[in-house]
Amino acid sequence: KADEITQVRLERAARPPVVLEKTGGQWLITAPIAARADPLQVQRVLAILDARATSRLAATDLTRFDLDRPGARLTVDTQTFSFGTINTVAREQYVLTGNTVYPVELRYGAALPADVTPLISKQLFADGEVPVHFKFSDFTVRTADGKWTVTPAPADLSQDDINRWVDDWRLASALRVEPHGKGKAMGEIKVEFKDGRKLTLGVLQREPELVLLRPDQNLQYS
Repeated sequence: KADEITQVRLERAARPPVVLEKTGGQWLITAPIAARADPLQVQRVLAILDARATSRLAATDLTRFDLDRPGARLTVDTQTFSFGTINTVAREQYVLTGNTVYPVELRYGAALPADVTPLISKQLFADGEVPVHFKFSDFTVRTADGKWTVTPAPADLSQDDINRWVDDWRLASALRVEPHGKGKAMGEIKVEFKDGRKLTLGVLQREPELVLLRPDQNLQYS
């Protein structure tokens, strides 16, 4: 069952293997990069465990199904699924597991990402990262006794406005996340978390969209 799986490995030709491991109930990418995984994307990949085939075929002529050199190979704990050719008439894909070939719906193969990027969590902060202090170049926002304050204090912001602003940061989710290239940060945002850890976010771009760098993960969030 999907909730019992602890390791996933996805292999494609000419691409580095993608490995995910569940630790403490959280999915982490361990290869080819280290990052938090998007749990919804992982569940899409694991949906193959619930697949129902329309028939069973003996695995005697794998070339017929392009399974001698499968386009993708997914290993879930110790069970391997190899994805072969597509039957365009029946709109099914042939999948080999064990010694049997199964025609299954196309969505299971479509759920396998081409590379690691779609599997990276788009949440800027992890669940356990609770901000208590933000420091920008010209103002700071911090909490004390359960109340957020801005310094210097703006005249046109209510407490609800400030709380909403903090929640937007705490729950920030990117449109895209990808490994950082060679661009240099043009600014920085310093964040302190409830557990005392500190993080400096790099500002790679402000327009037409904000792009932030988490140097501790070498990932950029758009």
